[in-house]
Amino acid sequence: MLLKGMKSITWFVILSLPIGLYFFLLNMYTPFWNDEYNNNFVYGTLNNISNISEIFENQVLLYRWWTGRVVSSFFISVQMYIGKDIFNILNTIVFLLLLSLLTCFHRSSEQTNKSFYFILPSLILLWFGVPVFGETVTWMTGALVYLWVSVPTMLFVLLILKNVIDGRHFGKASKMAVVILGFIAGNSLENFGSAIIAFMILGFFYQKVIIKQKITIFYNASFLSVLAGFCLLVFSPGNQNRLNNSPFKADTKTMLINYVHSFNAVLSEQKVLVIVFISLLIVTVVGLWVGKNKWNNKSKKSFLVALVLFSLGFITFLSMIVSPEFPLRASFPGAMFLIAANITLLSMIYNIFTYKMVSGIIISLCSLLILIPSMREVYKDYHNLAQTSSKRIELIKVSQQEEIKDVYLPALNVNGSRFMYVRDLLTGPNEDQNRSLAKYYGFNSVKLQSAMEIIVQFDSNTLDFYQVFYKKFKSDPPEFLKTSYNGFVTNQAFFGTDSEHIEYLRIDPGTTPGIKIIKSIEFIKRGKKVTLYPEELIKMIQSKGQIGNIRLTEKGLELESLGNDPWFELTGLDSYIKDEEDYIKLNIDGRNTYGYQMFFDMGNGFNEQESVTQNLQDIQPEMDSIYSLKFPLPNPSEIRSIRLDPGNSEQHVSIHSLTIKVGDKEKSYQGKALIDLLVPFTQIKAITLDTDGFVEVLTNGDDPQLIVKNIEGILTKGTEKS
Repeated sequence: MLLKGMKSITWFVILSLPIGLYFFLLNMYTPFWNDEYNNNFVYGTLNNISNISEIFENQVLLYRWWTGRVVSSFFISVQMYIGKDIFNILNTIVFLLLLSLLTCFHRSSEQTNKSFYFILPSLILLWFGVPVFGETVTWMTGALVYLWVSVPTMLFVLLILKNVIDGRHFGKASKMAVVILGFIAGNSLENFGSAIIAFMILGFFYQKVIIKQKITIFYNASFLSVLAGFCLLVFSPGNQNRLNNSPFKADTKTMLINYVHSFNAVLSEQKVLVIVFISLLIVTVVGLWVGKNKWNNKSKKSFLVALVLFSLGFITFLSMIVSPEFPLRASFPGAMFLIAANITLLSMIYNIFTYKMVSGIIISLCSLLILIPSMREVYKDYHNLAQTSSKRIELIKVSQQEEIKDVYLPALNVNGSRFMYVRDLLTGPNEDQNRSLAKYYGFNSVKLQSAMEIIVQFDSNTLDFYQVFYKKFKSDPPEFLKTSYNGFVTNQAFFGTDSEHIEYLRIDPGTTPGIKIIKSIEFIKRGKKVTLYPEELIKMIQSKGQIGNIRLTEKGLELESLGNDPWFELTGLDSYIKDEEDYIKLNIDGRNTYGYQMFFDMGNGFNEQESVTQNLQDIQPEMDSIYSLKFPLPNPSEIRSIRLDPGNSEQHVSIHSLTIKVGDKEKSYQGKALIDLLVPFTQIKAITLDTDGFVEVLTNGDDPQLIVKNIEGILTKGTEKS
């Protein structure tokens, strides 16, 4: 027996090592998001959590003003103190603990020896069954709130089942540990605690009515500890304060409608676990019916446990009906019960088969075949996220070194999924995630880089959800961009576009009926601002969806929203947002070359994304073989250096002049002044002046490069000719 037990442990370790390594990498690749930046500070202060006393100070403030989840908030405070690197290790261990704990819900006749057969099935149920996996398992704050509290809670459930269903007795130390686990389970999450209370009530009923057994002091103490933890959670002043300030307040009818929508979304997210449970249930019933000798007392108990666990999962969903919101992540506790129920049924099917080793191996191999392709693609996404995030961190460090206080950062351009949580910055500096990052790194403000900013100024602070639809010139379908802003902080809604040219603009001013008053709409590109006031806006607005009366008032442009999806279009933008382009223009002899590329170092070094290519075959010469190549400038104030790549082969390049225009300033370079401006960088043999005044550049490779020097002077001087 001991030898078999050691063999089981060996297989368990062999399977756990690659799983642990994989999830460690996912944790390592997951960056900080908004909550981590906020949680790094003692609540409501500018003080970093830097010692043990501040951890407890933070606990008190959180309980008073934000949440009654004492256990998870303690986990968060401690992890902010010890750092992300240690969290990556601990979170991997916690995930493996949850995985091994779920395998313990199997009720096979050889529990201690064959539990490793259920590791991969448990993993596949976690992988495809856990709601928004990235948000609840690998994201730091989400993992601490959901994953970490699930381990003690599900351990409590398992131990109570062992005591009530299997009649296992515990020593004094073990009983005390179970009572403590009961308190943690009750305080874990609102819907988790509700299900645990229902679980304990069902335990009372089972003991008193079904098996007619006296309720022990241990069971009563465990139940009381659950109630104590739950009461500490739901009656905290922080919970009440958060409820009073919640933007999701609604009347009973609206809450019910919202709950139904959320419940349907949760069922869609959990459909894998529900379908698997129903399938296993059918197979189990058929197997027990065919093998009548298998329908014994142990089978009946296991079947009852599976049904109870499944019911507890739905109790966690149903209890959210009293919550003002029901996000997908809140269904995590329900997923834990559903997975445990599935493992219980799977173990019953395992018991039915005669050749248990063969069936166990088949189950494991099938799990691997399903898991590996999905996990491989998810790993690629996480690796891409890590690379993109690290580049942003480098830009942040450069900004800190240069003491830049108002920072523009590029978008990550990484799409989130159910397996990978992404909460990128938004355009406006007053968005919650932007303010959190600015606070963490000591900036005054952080904005997301965009080709053009659109700022809608309202007359008052109203927390709502705002959207912009826009279409670029020469594009077919409208590009869609949505954002939201924190109305408690500002009365401005910020949006960003990926194009300076807007052909079509639609604005959705909120999601609630009532009066909306717009003070102005600003358009900013390349540092230039155009502001449209109510007098211009009323001529441009075309009322569309759920917009009633539109009129000018002393406060601004008053719009009447008639429903939860009001929107209007702005026409005639061309006459206001004119393309006064900043550019560098090259006049060249195009007989010897066909392509030029100009790179702009905006703080990221020279890269393809921040470059412009001009091909001569796409341009008509102005006279003879003289071509005029125009390279639009990005925001001139942010350009650090310019590089010109004249062609891609060994040749003579003849440049007549270089002209730079910024705003109303223009400067041209010819002859010797142009030679002084151009510095050979690589694969340039010589730069000379011919008898016609052309600058001759002789290249000697397939990637010649010139640096345009004195860039600061070029972009700031006046209109004199050189």
